Amino acid sequence: YVDLYDWSPAGHLTLDPQGKIVEANLRAGSLLGMHRNKLIGRPLASFLEATEQDPFHRHCREVTKTGLRQTCELLLRQHKGAFTCVNLESLAVRDEQGGVRQWRTALLDISAHKRVERELETQRAQREAIIDSAMDAIITVDEEQRVVLFNRAAEAMFLCGAGEAIGRPLEQFIPERFRRAHHDHLQ
Repeated sequence: YVDLYDWSPAGHLTLDPQGKIVEANLRAGSLLGMHRNKLIGRPLASFLEATEQDPFHRHCREVTKTGLRQTCELLLRQHKGAFTCVNLESLAVRDEQGGVRQWRTALLDISAHKRVERELETQRAQREAIIDSAMDAIITVDEEQRVVLFNRAAEAMFLCGAGEAIGRPLEQFIPERFRRAHHDHLQ
């Protein structure tokens, strides 16, 4: 069990009720940028970006108040202005009287995941800008031939807003005399 704890790919911390580190595994030390022995007695909050203090304190209150597993995403301060985005998953450990004796927290590095999310959002925004600026009507449908994208040129052509068009069957935008040929073409 010691090996599993020490060599886990997730950082593991045990904190006292005030949020000071009591125990740390090797990964927690690398995520926090300090040898795990030097972490003991330090408040976890001191490793967070300034903007993360309030969310972290809310997380702490929820952990100790509810006794249920709580999660949140926070930014850890790193050297030279860099940061690591982590998912904290915490659970209170209670004594015999029901008071919080300590709590355990797992730190999962989700920086790569967040980087991919930002890249996908940038690509989505670029794609939407291109589609919206197109002079031709562009309509995208799902497998059931329901509208999922309706650009500005389509709004002008069909005199229908995107909010009204999305979710409707495509055939409602095709003149009756062409619907059969369109259906055959799709098949």
